[in-house]
Amino acid sequence: MNGLFDTRFFLDSKLILTELGYLDIYLLSLAGISMGLFIAKQIWYRTVDPVAVVDPVEPTVEKLVEEPVEPAVVEEEIFVVPPSAKEDPVVAPIPVPVPVSRAGRSENMFKRVVEEPIVEEEKSRRIVYIMDVSKSLSAGQFALCKSELTQALKELPESTEYQVIFFSGATWFAHQRMIEGGKKGENVVIRDGDKIVTWNSGFGEFRFEKGNHNLPEGEWRKATKENIDASLKDVEEVKRSFGTTWHLPFMLAMNLETVPTEIYFLTDGETAHQNLVAEGIVDMVKSIGPETQIHTRALMVPKAAEPLRHIAKETAGEYLLIDLNVV
Repeated sequence: MNGLFDTRFFLDSKLILTELGYLDIYLLSLAGISMGLFIAKQIWYRTVDPVAVVDPVEPTVEKLVEEPVEPAVVEEEIFVVPPSAKEDPVVAPIPVPVPVSRAGRSENMFKRVVEEPIVEEEKSRRIVYIMDVSKSLSAGQFALCKSELTQALKELPESTEYQVIFFSGATWFAHQRMIEGGKKGENVVIRDGDKIVTWNSGFGEFRFEKGNHNLPEGEWRKATKENIDASLKDVEEVKRSFGTTWHLPFMLAMNLETVPTEIYFLTDGETAHQNLVAEGIVDMVKSIGPETQIHTRALMVPKAAEPLRHIAKETAGEYLLIDLNVV
């Protein structure tokens, strides 16, 4: 018999154990294992990221927070909200954000910073507001997003058609209600009047009960006082829930009876395979509504900047990185 179980090898090993002692051999073995793991770890880092010199688990966001953003030298549009936004919104009302842009104008995050020429046929505008309601939003961020969306809805011309879509892991129209789920691993049940639908959670994703390519068709709402008041109540009552899935709310928006002219997409978190997801969103929107513009807003998500900027650029939209100064 050859190899590790050879009789001579076994006897030689026993002799070595006798001369050096079991403790010495044990310590030498541990040292060898540790050195092997260290070398393997360094090789893996350089294989994944040739320029990595530190543990990639170390959060890069903290480094960005340590160095305050100087709006005057930033090349992209950035909203800077006063530090008072850190306070509990129940104790102190969240102030209206003061965006800093190249034009030096104050704008709502659900409106364009760069004004477009006035279009005579205003009635042709169809706007979808997609708002992130994931649990990663802080209380201050969530209250501020609600406040901004509320203000944007109040200012819509009555001739405008609009819809509001919420998303976390699942997605739904604002007038619908989540009646079950919202925690990690739970299915999400949505009620729309007498209709009940379910989003099934599994393997890190959510799937509509009839398949993600069979989402319900939505209807546009005219920006009448009655409809706006109802939507304001929807925004007020929505709660945070688990997950962040970018593409599902876009699929819901593009499944409206007629395609949107504009989509505002606000998120505070990354999503899995976000570069591929962003490319897929662009392809889908262009194939269904080539003229649809997507305006993306990132709430303190530097790592999501590139895919969100790509979505806006490829659809002639506007990208903004919104600094809420909330750590």
